[in-house]
Amino acid sequence: MKLHVLGAVVCALFLVPGAAAQTPTTPFVRASLDPAGEVTVGVKVELALEVYVPTWFTGPPTLPPLDIDGAFAEPLSGTTHVIDSVKGETWSGVRYTYAITPQTSGTIQVPPVALTFTYAIDAKPSPPFTVTSKALTFTAHMPPGAESLDYFFSTTTLHLSERYDPHRPATLSAGDAFTRVVTMSAEDVNGLMLPPLELTAPDGVRVSVDPPALSTARGDTGDATVTTRTARATYIADRPGTYTLPEVDVPYWSTSANAVRTAKLPAVTIEVSATAAFSEEIALPPEPTPAPPPPLHPWAAFARRWWRVILVGAALVWLAWRLTRRFGPPLAAAIAARRARHAESESRYFGLAQRASRSGDLSRTHAAVMAWLARFDALEHPRTVATLGATARMDGLITISDQVNAALFGPAGRGDTSRLARDYAAALDRARTAVLERERMVRRPGALSPLNP
Repeated sequence: MKLHVLGAVVCALFLVPGAAAQTPTTPFVRASLDPAGEVTVGVKVELALEVYVPTWFTGPPTLPPLDIDGAFAEPLSGTTHVIDSVKGETWSGVRYTYAITPQTSGTIQVPPVALTFTYAIDAKPSPPFTVTSKALTFTAHMPPGAESLDYFFSTTTLHLSERYDPHRPATLSAGDAFTRVVTMSAEDVNGLMLPPLELTAPDGVRVSVDPPALSTARGDTGDATVTTRTARATYIADRPGTYTLPEVDVPYWSTSANAVRTAKLPAVTIEVSATAAFSEEIALPPEPTPAPPPPLHPWAAFARRWWRVILVGAALVWLAWRLTRRFGPPLAAAIAARRARHAESESRYFGLAQRASRSGDLSRTHAAVMAWLARFDALEHPRTVATLGATARMDGLITISDQVNAALFGPAGRGDTSRLARDYAAALDRARTAVLERERMVRRPGALSPLNP
């Protein structure tokens, strides 16, 4: 009872003057920022979106990507079921959250977010319904002392480490190569926000750097999320000498110290010795040189030696051009059409629903089932779980469907729903098999109509 009273008070605070005489009859969305107002660049701001319906959701809202100038935004995993009292009536809702990290100082404009979903009207799914949140703003300022940073990003701590694959060579000869792997790790930072690692080499040593590898390790409850950026560089010694690979330093803003800090790797000195290729050779006495033949023009000499290869190559190029021009576009179109049909096929969406059930997430499983039903076209066109259960003559499926709706959208909710998600998927699998088998019997040439229809 206290929850209903608290929900009514919160609802009254959000309503504008004059709205007391009106009761919303269609779904609505509330948007808020935490913290609101002014924040420091690099500090995360949470955008909370609460979507309310007067009954219950039959298809969960989908979160669109959020593009914000001067900030990086990503949706946080997980949803929270909420309830509220509007004019004495209980409304069901879900809360979604984006994490917004400002990258520049100034006013950050958070655009409206459109959320599309379906909800129950007279116990039946509504047409797709869209609500749009209001635009919000907040201000970000650069912390004092961080103006000198060419690339600003903040974290509690930043570590640099290196290793050699398979090991650091004790000695090198001209022409040898070795691999150096440098890893940068930071807490509570998205991998795309980490700066690139500058790995260079002095003249006399060549370096080739592979594309960086990003990874994220999520800790246990209460632990920080650690993101790593790994650079793999291959060094090749061109000639003998003593060379120093410069130190690697990455400045950043430390949120724990409220100051600029720099993570460093020390410089590396390598010794490259000469090989036989660089040692002095003993001069041999010159051999008598025969009289040279009359010189040929370079193009004539090249054509005389390679004319067969040139002719075959030209023929192959012409043949490939003809085949590509004739069969390339139809083949590409056929492949694209086949991929598109598979991407939207009923069997693929049913597989996604089964995969979602194995995760134990009931909300995700229900959303995947709704998407599959929209593509399941069988005998009586069962586009709802209730119709599918009736078509398959499975009262148990209808019972499980009611339990799922109560667990997801009822006021009380449920605790652990992983077992319910797996039972839900298993019942749907049996119903789908029964409906498809009936359809094959009806469509089979000369087949009799099913007994006791």
